[in-house]
Amino acid sequence: MRILLLTGQMHNGGAETHVYELARALTRRGHEVTVASSGGRLAHALERDGITHCTLPLDRKSPFALAKSFSGLMRLTEEKSFDTVHAHSRIAALVASWICQRRGLRLVTTIHAHFSTNRLLHGLSRWGNAVIAVSHDLYSYLLSYGQNAPIEHIHVIPNGVDTDAFCPAGGKPSDKLKISFLSRLDGDCSEAAYALCRISHELTARYGDVEIVIGGGGDALEDIKRTAEEINKQEGRELIRTVGEVADTVTFFQCSDAFVGVSRAALEAMSCAVPTVLAGNEGFLGVAEGDALERGEQTNFCCRGCGEIKDRALLQALCNILDRTLEQRQALGKEHREYVLRYHSIDATCAMTEKVYRSSINTWTNGGGGVLLCGYYGYGNMGDDMLLLGAIERARKSFKGVPICALTEKGRKDGRRFGIRCARRSRILTVMREMRQADTVVFGGGTLLQNTTSRRSLGYYLFLLRYAQSKGKRVELWGNGVDNVSGEAWRYRTATALSRCHYVGLRDRASLLRVNELISQYGLKLPPTVVEPDLAMREISEERGRVEHILDRLGVARDRKTAVVALRGVEKKGYVVALEKWVRALAAEGIMPIFVVMYPRQDLEMCKRLAYDCGGVLAYPISPSDVMALMRRSSIVCGMRYHALVFAYSVGVPFVGFGAEPKIQSFCNSHGGVYFTELF
Repeated sequence: MRILLLTGQMHNGGAETHVYELARALTRRGHEVTVASSGGRLAHALERDGITHCTLPLDRKSPFALAKSFSGLMRLTEEKSFDTVHAHSRIAALVASWICQRRGLRLVTTIHAHFSTNRLLHGLSRWGNAVIAVSHDLYSYLLSYGQNAPIEHIHVIPNGVDTDAFCPAGGKPSDKLKISFLSRLDGDCSEAAYALCRISHELTARYGDVEIVIGGGGDALEDIKRTAEEINKQEGRELIRTVGEVADTVTFFQCSDAFVGVSRAALEAMSCAVPTVLAGNEGFLGVAEGDALERGEQTNFCCRGCGEIKDRALLQALCNILDRTLEQRQALGKEHREYVLRYHSIDATCAMTEKVYRSSINTWTNGGGGVLLCGYYGYGNMGDDMLLLGAIERARKSFKGVPICALTEKGRKDGRRFGIRCARRSRILTVMREMRQADTVVFGGGTLLQNTTSRRSLGYYLFLLRYAQSKGKRVELWGNGVDNVSGEAWRYRTATALSRCHYVGLRDRASLLRVNELISQYGLKLPPTVVEPDLAMREISEERGRVEHILDRLGVARDRKTAVVALRGVEKKGYVVALEKWVRALAAEGIMPIFVVMYPRQDLEMCKRLAYDCGGVLAYPISPSDVMALMRRSSIVCGMRYHALVFAYSVGVPFVGFGAEPKIQSFCNSHGGVYFTELF
């Protein structure tokens, strides 16, 4: 593949070093890699390694800089036929989204930290066809972007370290105990360095000839130097040494007996088999072992949300390491090294990233043609979102290389979420144009043909069916539900539209019986018709540590039995009372109810209320894959939402259905669930 990596600048820093290591690893795997940034020390290192670097002002957001970056990337993408563009900063992602949309390129983005944001920046954020989060807490942070982020195309891929370069040192250890710290020394990254200075007297009183080495450059460097000089005068020797920017970081780590820091620097120290204390501005975890190591993993070892650094706690953590014998420290360092080799090698990270590149197929096209997907998409209903994702996957397999468009609520905005071109379903002239240009029109999932809830809805879908058929298009139904259609005129129009389809896929036998009844009533010919799985019924690949992170975030003990509950905010009161009493009974048995919100517009307030009343917890915002992951480790699923039951069946968990909708009872009866009918 030809890959273009974009970032703001290539000076020292965790994200920049990640881009550097990723570019080298991708090159070793036979890909042609180009990096674009505003330049820096690592850009020169890339060029020495034979990797092309293009200098563009991607670290600035002025209109002039954005225009220059845009024109430069347009030229670059014209000169080289890139397969994938991978942006590692917000400005780079914004500019790249303009380019990729025009060039028909797939765009992948990586989020390395929390962005400062406001309403404008929130709206300008672009995520591409797939997003990589370097930790589970950043994955959860991305969910706050709601319908702006590409649902179900967010992957957790941890940072990788070149374990061949960052390796243990040989030779004899020094008699002097050396504690090192390495980071950007700006106001938001230097608290651990100050804390080391504050506890330095106690360290030297306890261990004698100790040396503390503080590396890194930034706004706080001069102040830390002055602090270190004052302490050195008091001690009468160089207890604390500040070395500024560190070029040879490998040697810097290898000469240490203990390291204090966070993020990538902590991983590199661990790769060098240096016993490590996780401490930074965003939190403190102590010695990187046991639970601290696992919790560090969830935040990219940045300790976000893990409490403040306390001088006493930092001193105790360092004493925990330095009080050990040399052999015990070496054993701890070996454990650190093995952990990095197992989970954080750059080769493993590169392989996972490469997999995302290959799977994030860009189907955005500015023209028409291909497959048009019709359904109730883009309204924030988790079940309908999963239907669209299932329809997209099936369309890609059935119509390889063909452009895909979907009719959704928000058109272009939904296109950014789902990675395809979308058109507004409410603009009837736009819909008619899309249908004329399409080769195949697919009605993907949902109970579209029914007038129990709305005649308007049935009229809309019948119009689409008949219009597509009148233009000679191939019309297919995939995994549809057909409910009761009342009224002679409505029944005849529905039967006629169904008889003229080229393929009818129904999600249950009840729908098949209704279709047969409609078609036979008017003596029409039944098209090829099958019962097939719901489009939302799918396998999930659970990422390591994901469920544990969710449970920790919710404050639920990992060994606690849980039940996942999905309410429907517009359900009749009697069914809500029945479900509430069921959930209270589960809670009385020690099973913690976790309320998931599948349709926030209707369900959020009721979920909040019942979670409080029943002693449960509210999991919101949450992605469909996280809902399924929670279900997989739960004891039971209680659902008023049809697709909550579909999810439960997909992961093999017992489920109970509640509610007046016939499809709930039908699914429970046909898939081994329990339909709860008793109203208290």
